[in-house]
Formats: sequence, structure tokens, C-alpha cells
Amino acid sequence: MNPIKKTRTQNILQVMQAISWLTFISLLVQTGILAYSFLIQVQINPESASELYSGLDLFDTITKTPVVYYLITISIVVSFIFKTLLLYFVTQIFAKIKFERPFTPILSVIVSKMSYVSLTIGILSNVSLRLSQAFLDAENFSVMNEFIKGADAFILFAGILFIIAQVLKRGVEIQIENDLTI
Repeated sequence: MNPIKKTRTQNILQVMQAISWLTFISLLVQTGILAYSFLIQVQINPESASELYSGLDLFDTITKTPVVYYLITISIVVSFIFKTLLLYFVTQIFAKIKFERPFTPILSVIVSKMSYVSLTIGILSNVSLRLSQAFLDAENFSVMNEFIKGADAFILFAGILFIIAQVLKRGVEIQIENDLTI
């Protein structure tokens, strides 16, 4: 018996699947750490706002304008949650794709969801960036910019994903029509 030989594309996709899972788990841990440190600051120790995460010091903001602090940190945490969700959808694509019938309704739905999540990330990131620009000092804004970079890229990515979702949707329709004519 000859085992079925995998194509080069299948091997590449298998490696990409492993990388997407590792990236998803890494971002999931980062999101958890960020959410946990924010909750600690709110509930237990507001002074720890000077060490939110990766050098972000929002202690002055929490003491002067707590509402702005909460808006900024919540938008960062929610943005990270959506980025994690986006990577989860990537892992689901690898789990659902079938080479025999590549155009499936579920794949179209997943890519469509990815476009909406990406748009949400872009909008949240822009809001966070504008709030940070208005209320943080230059050093903290620079650090915050590292957290939120790529807001416009996520909006562009959302548009591209939306187009791909529409192409996949049409591919499903054509595939179904071909099945009916055979």
C-alpha cells in the first residue's frame, strides 16, 4: 500500500497552521496578562498603573483623569481580545478547509467574520490612538502607539477580507450549480 503523498501546498499549509496556533496561543496569553493587570489596577492597586504592561505608565492619567484611563485601557484590552479572536478564526480556516471541495459555506462565513473583526480592531485602535494622543504625554503616547500600531492596516485588511469572503461565497454558489448539473 502506498501512503497518499502530500502536496507541497498541503505541507506549507500544515506549517502555517502550526504557526497560526502558536501565534494564537501567544496572543491569548498576552491578552490574559493585559486584562489581568488592568483588573488588578482597578480592584486592588491603582498605583500599579505605572507598570501596566511593557513599559506603559498610565499612573498620571489614572490620578488626573480616571475616565480617560479606563477608556484607554478598556479599548486596549478589547482590541487585544479581538486580535485574539481574529487569530482564532485563522486556526478555524485551517481546520475547516478541504482540498477536494475548497469552496464551503463555513469558510465563507469565517472569512466574513474575520473582516468584521478586523474592521472592529481598526476602529478601536483608532479611537485608542486618538484618546492617547489627546491625553497622554509624549513618552507614554510613543509606548501606546506601539500597542496600537497598524489601525489603518486593520481597516484595509477588513476590506480585503470582505472581498475575499464575497469571492468565496460566489465560489460556493458556482460549486453547488456544478454539482446540480452533473
